[in-house]
Amino acid sequence: MPNIPNIFISAGESSGDLLGANLARALLQKNPTVKLTGMGGQRMSDAGVSIQFDGNKFSVVGLVEIIKQLPSMLSTLRAIKNYLAKTKPDLIILIDLPDTHFRIMKTAKKWGIPVLYYVSPQIWAWRSGRIKHIKKYVDHMAVLFSFEEKIYRDAGVPVTFVGHPLGDLVKPAMTKNDSYDFFKLDQDRPIVALFPGSRHSELANHLLVMQDSVKKMTAKKPDVQWVLVLADHFDEAMIRAQLSSDIKIIQKNKYDLLQITDAAIAVSGTVTLEIALMQVPLCIIYKTKPLTAWIARRLIRTPHIGLCNIVAEKRVAKELTQENATSDNIADEILKILSDKNYSDGIKAEFATLKDKVSIPGKNASERVAEVGLSLVP
Repeated sequence: MPNIPNIFISAGESSGDLLGANLARALLQKNPTVKLTGMGGQRMSDAGVSIQFDGNKFSVVGLVEIIKQLPSMLSTLRAIKNYLAKTKPDLIILIDLPDTHFRIMKTAKKWGIPVLYYVSPQIWAWRSGRIKHIKKYVDHMAVLFSFEEKIYRDAGVPVTFVGHPLGDLVKPAMTKNDSYDFFKLDQDRPIVALFPGSRHSELANHLLVMQDSVKKMTAKKPDVQWVLVLADHFDEAMIRAQLSSDIKIIQKNKYDLLQITDAAIAVSGTVTLEIALMQVPLCIIYKTKPLTAWIARRLIRTPHIGLCNIVAEKRVAKELTQENATSDNIADEILKILSDKNYSDGIKAEFATLKDKVSIPGKNASERVAEVGLSLVP
Protein backbone atom coordinates (compact mmCIF):
# COMPACT_ATOMS: atom_id res chain seq x y z
CA MET A 1 0.00 0.00 0.00
CA PRO A 2 1.53 3.37 -1.01
CA ASN A 3 2.52 5.78 1.72
CA ILE A 4 0.00 8.58 2.36
CA PRO A 5 1.93 11.77 3.21
CA ASN A 6 0.92 13.47 6.44
CA ILE A 7 1.71 17.18 6.31
CA PHE A 8 1.19 19.70 9.13
CA ILE A 9 0.68 23.30 7.94
CA SER A 10 0.90 26.11 10.48
CA ALA A 11 -0.29 29.71 10.04
CA GLY A 12 -1.24 32.27 12.65
CA GLU A 13 -3.08 35.23 11.14
CA SER A 14 -5.42 36.18 8.31
CA SER A 15 -2.75 36.57 5.61
CA GLY A 16 -1.05 33.33 6.67
CA ASP A 17 -4.39 31.53 6.65
CA LEU A 18 -4.89 32.65 3.04
CA LEU A 19 -1.44 31.43 2.01
CA GLY A 20 -2.03 28.15 3.82
CA ALA A 21 -5.36 27.64 2.09
CA ASN A 22 -3.93 28.14 -1.38
CA LEU A 23 -0.98 25.91 -0.55
CA ALA A 24 -3.34 23.19 0.71
CA ARG A 25 -5.26 23.26 -2.57
CA ALA A 26 -2.02 23.00 -4.55
CA LEU A 27 -0.83 20.06 -2.44
CA LEU A 28 -4.12 18.22 -2.87
CA GLN A 29 -4.09 18.88 -6.60
CA LYS A 30 -0.64 17.31 -6.90
CA ASN A 31 -1.41 14.46 -4.50
CA PRO A 32 -5.11 13.98 -3.67
CA THR A 33 -4.28 11.38 -1.01
CA VAL A 34 -2.19 13.73 1.14
CA LYS A 35 -3.43 14.18 4.72
CA LEU A 36 -3.34 17.80 5.84
CA THR A 37 -3.59 18.89 9.46
CA GLY A 38 -2.47 22.08 11.12
CA MET A 39 -2.97 25.40 12.86
CA GLY A 40 -4.91 28.05 10.98
CA GLY A 41 -8.32 29.52 10.35
CA GLN A 42 -11.47 29.14 8.31
CA ARG A 43 -9.82 29.50 4.90
CA MET A 44 -7.43 26.62 5.56
CA SER A 45 -10.29 24.53 6.90
CA ASP A 46 -12.35 25.21 3.78
CA ALA A 47 -9.35 24.21 1.63
CA GLY A 48 -9.15 20.75 3.21
CA VAL A 49 -6.90 21.18 6.25
CA SER A 50 -8.04 19.51 9.46
CA ILE A 51 -7.53 22.41 11.87
CA GLN A 52 -6.23 21.21 15.23
CA PHE A 53 -5.30 24.63 16.64
CA ASP A 54 -6.76 28.12 16.20
CA GLY A 55 -4.18 30.36 14.52
CA ASN A 56 -6.01 33.52 15.61
CA LYS A 57 -4.58 33.05 19.10
CA PHE A 58 -1.24 34.18 17.68
CA SER A 59 -2.71 37.12 15.75
CA VAL A 60 -1.15 39.65 18.13
CA VAL A 61 1.46 42.32 17.46
CA GLY A 62 3.47 44.50 19.86
CA LEU A 63 5.39 43.70 23.02
CA VAL A 64 2.74 44.93 25.45
CA GLU A 65 -0.05 43.16 23.56
CA ILE A 66 1.88 39.88 23.43
CA ILE A 67 2.51 39.93 27.19
CA LYS A 68 -1.24 40.07 27.80
CA GLN A 69 -1.87 37.04 25.58
CA LEU A 70 1.23 35.12 26.63
CA PRO A 71 -0.40 32.48 28.92
CA SER A 72 -2.85 31.41 26.20
CA MET A 73 -0.14 31.41 23.53
CA LEU A 74 2.24 29.32 25.64
CA SER A 75 -0.51 26.83 26.42
CA THR A 76 -1.29 26.41 22.72
CA LEU A 77 2.42 26.06 21.91
CA ARG A 78 2.76 23.23 24.41
CA ALA A 79 -0.28 21.52 22.89
CA ILE A 80 1.20 21.83 19.38
CA LYS A 81 4.53 20.36 20.49
CA ASN A 82 2.77 17.44 22.15
CA TYR A 83 0.66 16.89 19.05
CA LEU A 84 3.72 16.80 16.80
CA ALA A 85 5.55 14.44 19.13
CA LYS A 86 2.55 12.10 19.08
CA THR A 87 1.66 12.21 15.37
CA LYS A 88 5.14 12.78 13.85
CA PRO A 89 3.98 14.14 10.47
CA ASP A 90 6.12 13.55 7.38
CA LEU A 91 6.61 17.30 6.90
CA ILE A 92 5.89 20.55 8.70
CA ILE A 93 5.25 23.69 6.65
CA LEU A 94 5.57 26.86 8.73
CA ILE A 95 4.08 30.02 7.24
CA ASP A 96 5.58 33.30 8.48
CA LEU A 97 4.93 33.98 12.25
CA PRO A 98 8.59 33.59 13.27
CA ASP A 99 8.25 34.23 17.02
CA THR A 100 5.95 31.22 17.28
CA HIS A 101 7.35 29.04 14.53
CA PHE A 102 10.96 29.24 15.67
CA ARG A 103 9.85 27.30 18.75
CA ILE A 104 7.92 24.75 16.73
CA MET A 105 10.78 24.07 14.31
CA LYS A 106 13.03 23.12 17.23
CA THR A 107 10.51 20.46 18.24
CA ALA A 108 10.38 19.24 14.65
CA LYS A 109 14.17 18.89 14.58
CA LYS A 110 14.07 16.91 17.82
CA TRP A 111 11.70 14.36 16.25
CA GLY A 112 13.44 14.28 12.87
CA ILE A 113 10.54 15.93 11.02
CA PRO A 114 11.57 17.93 7.90
CA VAL A 115 10.69 21.63 8.01
CA LEU A 116 9.78 23.82 5.06
CA TYR A 117 9.60 27.49 6.04
CA TYR A 118 7.33 29.52 3.75
CA VAL A 119 7.66 33.34 3.89
CA SER A 120 11.01 34.39 5.27
CA PRO A 121 11.24 36.35 8.51
CA GLN A 122 12.31 39.88 7.62
CA ILE A 123 15.96 39.27 8.49
CA TRP A 124 16.89 41.99 5.98
CA ALA A 125 14.97 44.51 8.12
CA TRP A 126 15.86 43.40 11.64
CA ARG A 127 17.21 40.51 13.75
CA SER A 128 19.57 39.28 11.02
CA GLY A 129 21.08 36.80 13.50
CA ARG A 130 17.99 34.63 13.07
CA ILE A 131 19.52 33.17 9.93
CA LYS A 132 21.80 31.04 12.15
CA HIS A 133 18.75 29.38 13.74
CA ILE A 134 17.14 28.91 10.34
CA LYS A 135 20.26 27.18 9.05
CA LYS A 136 20.19 24.86 12.06
CA TYR A 137 16.51 23.92 12.13
CA VAL A 138 15.03 24.50 8.65
CA ASP A 139 15.46 22.05 5.78
CA HIS A 140 14.32 24.43 3.05
CA MET A 141 13.21 28.06 2.72
CA ALA A 142 10.53 29.16 0.25
CA VAL A 143 10.96 32.93 -0.16
CA LEU A 144 8.77 35.58 -1.75
CA PHE A 145 11.36 38.01 -3.07
CA SER A 146 14.42 37.38 -5.24
CA PHE A 147 16.74 39.39 -3.00
CA GLU A 148 15.90 37.02 -0.13
CA GLU A 149 17.06 34.05 -2.20
CA LYS A 150 20.56 35.50 -2.43
CA ILE A 151 20.72 36.11 1.33
CA TYR A 152 19.98 32.47 2.11
CA ARG A 153 22.20 31.04 -0.61
CA ASP A 154 25.12 33.10 0.67
CA ALA A 155 24.44 31.68 4.15
CA GLY A 156 24.32 28.09 2.88
CA VAL A 157 20.60 27.56 3.48
CA PRO A 158 18.64 25.53 0.87
CA VAL A 159 16.23 28.00 -0.69
CA THR A 160 13.76 28.45 -3.55
CA PHE A 161 12.40 31.79 -4.78
CA VAL A 162 8.72 31.01 -5.37
CA GLY A 163 7.38 34.52 -5.99
CA HIS A 164 4.73 36.27 -3.94
CA PRO A 165 1.31 34.57 -4.06
CA LEU A 166 -0.38 37.93 -4.24
CA GLY A 167 1.01 38.36 -7.73
CA ASP A 168 -1.30 35.51 -8.75
CA LEU A 169 -4.21 36.13 -6.39
CA VAL A 170 -4.84 39.84 -6.57
CA LYS A 171 -7.46 40.21 -9.27
CA PRO A 172 -11.18 40.93 -9.27
CA ALA A 173 -13.79 38.29 -10.01
CA MET A 174 -16.47 40.74 -11.19
CA THR A 175 -16.70 43.43 -13.81
CA LYS A 176 -16.59 47.01 -12.53
CA ASN A 177 -20.29 47.50 -13.21
CA ASP A 178 -21.11 44.33 -11.28
CA SER A 179 -18.95 45.53 -8.39
CA TYR A 180 -20.85 48.81 -8.12
CA ASP A 181 -24.11 46.84 -8.08
CA PHE A 182 -22.84 44.20 -5.65
CA PHE A 183 -21.62 46.73 -3.08
CA LYS A 184 -24.51 49.15 -3.74
CA LEU A 185 -22.15 52.03 -4.49
CA ASP A 186 -22.67 55.04 -6.74
CA GLN A 187 -20.42 55.12 -9.83
CA ASP A 188 -20.46 58.92 -9.86
CA ARG A 189 -19.11 59.42 -6.34
CA PRO A 190 -15.55 58.71 -5.07
CA ILE A 191 -14.94 55.60 -2.98
CA VAL A 192 -12.41 55.32 -0.17
CA ALA A 193 -11.65 51.93 1.41
CA LEU A 194 -10.51 51.52 5.01
CA PHE A 195 -8.31 48.60 6.09
CA PRO A 196 -7.93 48.69 9.92
CA GLY A 197 -5.79 45.53 10.23
CA SER A 198 -6.38 41.81 10.74
CA ARG A 199 -5.26 41.60 14.38
CA HIS A 200 -7.43 42.55 17.34
CA SER A 201 -4.74 44.90 18.67
CA GLU A 202 -4.48 46.63 15.27
CA LEU A 203 -8.23 47.15 15.18
CA ALA A 204 -8.14 48.63 18.69
CA ASN A 205 -5.26 50.96 17.76
CA HIS A 206 -6.59 52.21 14.42
CA LEU A 207 -10.39 52.12 14.23
CA LEU A 208 -10.92 55.37 16.15
CA VAL A 209 -8.37 57.43 14.20
CA MET A 210 -9.83 56.12 10.94
CA GLN A 211 -13.32 57.15 11.97
CA ASP A 212 -12.09 60.59 13.05
CA SER A 213 -10.39 60.96 9.66
CA VAL A 214 -13.63 60.06 7.90
CA LYS A 215 -15.51 62.74 9.86
CA LYS A 216 -12.98 65.41 8.90
CA MET A 217 -12.94 64.42 5.25
CA THR A 218 -16.74 64.19 5.06
CA ALA A 219 -16.96 67.79 6.28
CA LYS A 220 -14.79 68.89 3.34
CA LYS A 221 -15.92 66.37 0.72
CA PRO A 222 -19.38 65.06 1.59
CA ASP A 223 -19.83 63.03 -1.60
CA VAL A 224 -17.23 60.39 -0.65
CA GLN A 225 -18.45 56.82 -0.06
CA TRP A 226 -16.67 54.95 2.76
CA VAL A 227 -16.18 51.19 2.95
CA LEU A 228 -14.41 49.45 5.82
CA VAL A 229 -12.90 46.07 4.89
CA LEU A 230 -13.09 43.88 7.97
CA ALA A 231 -11.16 40.61 8.34
CA ASP A 232 -13.63 37.73 8.34
CA HIS A 233 -12.74 36.52 11.84
CA PHE A 234 -14.12 39.73 13.40
CA ASP A 235 -17.73 40.15 14.54
CA GLU A 236 -19.28 42.60 12.09
CA ALA A 237 -22.13 43.51 14.44
CA MET A 238 -19.73 44.48 17.21
CA ILE A 239 -17.69 46.71 14.87
CA ARG A 240 -20.85 48.15 13.32
CA ALA A 241 -21.85 49.48 16.74
CA GLN A 242 -18.60 51.45 16.92
CA LEU A 243 -18.86 53.11 13.50
CA SER A 244 -20.89 55.95 12.09
CA SER A 245 -23.71 54.87 9.80
CA ASP A 246 -22.11 56.36 6.68
CA ILE A 247 -19.33 53.74 6.73
CA LYS A 248 -20.29 50.52 4.95
CA ILE A 249 -18.69 47.27 6.18
CA ILE A 250 -17.69 44.34 3.97
CA GLN A 251 -15.82 41.13 4.81
CA LYS A 252 -15.55 39.51 1.37
CA ASN A 253 -14.64 40.38 -2.24
CA LYS A 254 -12.07 43.04 -1.39
CA TYR A 255 -10.42 42.88 -4.83
CA ASP A 256 -13.77 43.53 -6.47
CA LEU A 257 -14.11 46.55 -4.20
CA LEU A 258 -10.56 47.76 -4.87
CA GLN A 259 -11.08 47.84 -8.64
CA ILE A 260 -13.63 50.62 -8.12
CA THR A 261 -11.83 52.34 -5.23
CA ASP A 262 -10.24 55.78 -5.62
CA ALA A 263 -8.11 55.80 -2.46
CA ALA A 264 -7.44 53.71 0.64
CA ILE A 265 -6.28 54.05 4.23
CA ALA A 266 -4.51 50.90 5.38
CA VAL A 267 -2.67 49.61 8.41
CA SER A 268 0.86 48.53 7.49
CA GLY A 269 1.02 44.88 6.47
CA THR A 270 0.50 42.54 3.54
CA VAL A 271 -2.68 44.38 2.60
CA THR A 272 -0.64 47.40 1.45
CA LEU A 273 0.86 45.25 -1.31
CA GLU A 274 -2.58 43.93 -2.25
CA ILE A 275 -3.90 47.47 -2.57
CA ALA A 276 -0.84 48.56 -4.57
CA LEU A 277 -1.15 45.62 -6.96
CA MET A 278 -4.69 46.82 -7.65
CA GLN A 279 -3.11 50.25 -8.38
CA VAL A 280 -5.08 52.10 -5.73
CA PRO A 281 -3.30 55.10 -4.14
CA LEU A 282 -3.19 54.74 -0.37
CA CYS A 283 -2.04 56.20 2.91
CA ILE A 284 -0.30 53.71 5.22
CA ILE A 285 -0.73 54.14 8.95
CA TYR A 286 0.51 52.36 12.04
CA LYS A 287 0.03 52.98 15.74
CA THR A 288 1.11 50.75 18.60
CA LYS A 289 2.02 51.02 22.28
CA PRO A 290 4.76 53.62 22.93
CA LEU A 291 7.16 51.03 24.36
CA THR A 292 6.68 48.74 21.37
CA ALA A 293 7.28 51.65 18.98
CA TRP A 294 10.39 52.76 20.89
CA ILE A 295 11.90 49.27 20.64
CA ALA A 296 10.98 48.90 16.96
CA ARG A 297 12.61 52.19 15.99
CA ARG A 298 15.89 50.97 17.43
CA LEU A 299 15.77 47.53 15.83
CA ILE A 300 14.30 47.96 12.35
CA ARG A 301 16.83 48.74 9.63
CA THR A 302 14.59 49.19 6.59
CA PRO A 303 13.61 52.79 5.70
CA HIS A 304 10.01 51.77 4.93
CA ILE A 305 7.24 50.03 6.90
CA GLY A 306 4.71 49.45 4.10
CA LEU A 307 5.26 46.25 2.13
CA CYS A 308 4.32 48.01 -1.11
CA ASN A 309 7.10 50.56 -0.49
CA ILE A 310 9.58 47.85 0.52
CA VAL A 311 8.95 45.98 -2.74
CA ALA A 312 9.09 49.21 -4.75
CA GLU A 313 12.34 50.07 -2.91
CA LYS A 314 11.10 53.64 -2.57
CA ARG A 315 8.40 55.50 -0.67
CA VAL A 316 5.49 55.56 -3.12
CA ALA A 317 2.66 55.55 -0.57
CA LYS A 318 2.79 58.03 2.31
CA GLU A 319 3.55 56.43 5.69
CA LEU A 320 2.20 57.89 8.93
CA THR A 321 3.24 56.23 12.19
CA GLN A 322 2.66 56.81 15.89
CA GLU A 323 2.28 60.53 16.70
CA ASN A 324 2.19 61.36 12.96
CA ALA A 325 -0.77 59.04 12.35
CA THR A 326 -3.31 61.72 13.22
CA SER A 327 -6.73 62.18 11.71
CA ASP A 328 -5.64 65.54 10.27
CA ASN A 329 -2.59 64.08 8.51
CA ILE A 330 -4.54 61.11 7.19
CA ALA A 331 -7.35 63.33 5.93
CA ASP A 332 -4.89 65.68 4.21
CA GLU A 333 -3.27 62.81 2.30
CA ILE A 334 -6.51 61.19 1.16
CA LEU A 335 -8.02 64.52 0.10
CA LYS A 336 -4.86 65.21 -1.91
CA ILE A 337 -5.19 61.84 -3.67
CA LEU A 338 -8.84 62.55 -4.46
CA SER A 339 -8.33 66.11 -5.65
CA ASP A 340 -4.93 66.04 -7.41
CA LYS A 341 -5.14 63.81 -10.49
CA ASN A 342 -1.44 64.17 -11.36
CA TYR A 343 -0.49 63.08 -7.83
CA SER A 344 -2.86 60.13 -7.91
CA ASP A 345 -1.79 59.04 -11.42
CA GLY A 346 1.87 59.19 -10.41
CA ILE A 347 1.25 56.75 -7.55
CA LYS A 348 -0.71 54.43 -9.84
CA ALA A 349 2.12 54.44 -12.39
CA GLU A 350 4.64 53.40 -9.73
CA PHE A 351 2.32 50.64 -8.52
CA ALA A 352 1.89 49.33 -12.07
CA THR A 353 5.52 48.16 -12.00
CA LEU A 354 5.15 46.03 -8.86
CA LYS A 355 3.62 42.91 -10.43
CA ASP A 356 6.87 42.11 -12.24
CA LYS A 357 8.68 42.27 -8.88
CA VAL A 358 6.46 39.72 -7.14
CA SER A 359 5.49 37.27 -9.90
CA ILE A 360 7.33 34.58 -11.83
CA PRO A 361 5.89 33.49 -15.20
CA GLY A 362 4.58 29.93 -15.32
CA LYS A 363 3.41 28.11 -12.19
CA ASN A 364 1.96 30.15 -9.37
CA ALA A 365 3.67 30.52 -5.99
CA SER A 366 1.49 27.97 -4.22
CA GLU A 367 2.29 25.32 -6.85
CA ARG A 368 6.00 25.97 -6.46
CA VAL A 369 5.83 25.67 -2.68
CA ALA A 370 3.77 22.46 -2.98
CA GLU A 371 6.39 20.93 -5.26
CA VAL A 372 9.19 21.82 -2.85
CA GLY A 373 7.19 20.46 0.08
CA LEU A 374 6.37 17.12 -1.53
CA SER A 375 10.03 16.70 -2.51
CA LEU A 376 10.94 16.89 1.20
CA VAL A 377 8.53 14.13 2.25
CA PRO A 378 10.58 11.00 3.05
